[in-house]
Amino acid sequence: MLRWRGLARANFLAKLTHYFAEVNAIHRFREGNERAQRAFFRQLGAEAGWLIDWSGLDPEENTRASMASLRGDNKPLRELFDRLVSQL
Repeated sequence: MLRWRGLARANFLAKLTHYFAEVNAIHRFREGNERAQRAFFRQLGAEAGWLIDWSGLDPEENTRASMASLRGDNKPLRELFDRLVSQL
């Protein structure tokens, strides 16, 4: 059962950031996994009532945010998601 439905935006962003960073840390093949990861989180977000609009993603910013999250700093990733996420 999805327990993300009904979350306030800040709570949704916190969970999204945490789990996205975790999946980033464990995936091995960046190119194919990025597409799969985005599709998974897009669907998860939609089920929870949130739109993740990947079309606004700057690839260089995404790389920097992902690298920061691998060092334990999720703030850039959280800021990136803050711009990409809106309520459905």
